[in-house]
Amino acid sequence: MACKDYQAKWFFDRKNGICTQFWYGGCEGNVNRFETEAQCLKRCMRSAPEPQQQVEQQPETEILPAPVDSCGSHIYWPILSSLTAAFTGVEICQLPKEEGACAKFVLKWHYDPLSKSCTRFWYGGCGGNQNRFETHEECEKACGKAGGSR
Repeated sequence: MACKDYQAKWFFDRKNGICTQFWYGGCEGNVNRFETEAQCLKRCMRSAPEPQQQVEQQPETEILPAPVDSCGSHIYWPILSSLTAAFTGVEICQLPKEEGACAKFVLKWHYDPLSKSCTRFWYGGCGGNQNRFETHEECEKACGKAGGSR
């Protein structure tokens, strides 16, 4: 076999913490290879709820190990860190728009401090920051029409 039986597969990218598609030639390789993104996510990711907009700061960070072996060595995911928990109200509204690293592309809302308004953007589905809302109403409730003045 010449290893040229190219097929689209998925692997877990430990550095960026996401599942990424690649072309597999059909031979050799390692166990960090999945048929679908869903299989990769199920095996390698642990869902951690995003902190709410006004979360009390936690003194410690709770850590969950992701399932291992096929995803590489042990990977630890913070569930809630004092850094993300510290962002509340106006601070969240000052964060820059971040589309995220994945390519799922769903419409979300973010507060734009320059225009002092909530605007739509395409979110990739993973990563990004807390300045991201499901609806215009949620954005305005969190940030107001003038950056947090409620």
